[in-house]
Amino acid sequence: MYKGIFIILAIIIVVFCLNYITNKYTDDSVIILEGKLHQMKFDFLEKYINEEKIKKDIDDVFKEWYKRYNVLTYYIEHDELEKVENDLTMVKSCIDAKNFEDGVEHIDTSIFLMKHIKAKETFDFKNIF
Repeated sequence: MYKGIFIILAIIIVVFCLNYITNKYTDDSVIILEGKLHQMKFDFLEKYINEEKIKKDIDDVFKEWYKRYNVLTYYIEHDELEKVENDLTMVKSCIDAKNFEDGVEHIDTSIFLMKHIKAKETFDFKNIF
């Protein structure tokens, strides 16, 4: 009797601990990438655009994204992650085409999608029911 209750409690504790760890990692990933994207957006909106700095910034974003992507794929839907990666790729192509107005739009979309992933993964009663 007590053995079964102990096993059930141990499983519940493990689930909550893993949930906390994954939520923390997702939050950290979103905060870091969102900060880099906001800085890039600010650079896009400057009067005199420094293309070298913007190209370096997008490379930094992609390095950080791929580093985080490998862990996020274990517990987040691939479709959600592919949407973010698609918009980041669109930002890179806008930089190559020197179309900075559209780049700002794709940066905003990427930030929105990351916030959506963060909200979706948060342990909340509205997400359970």
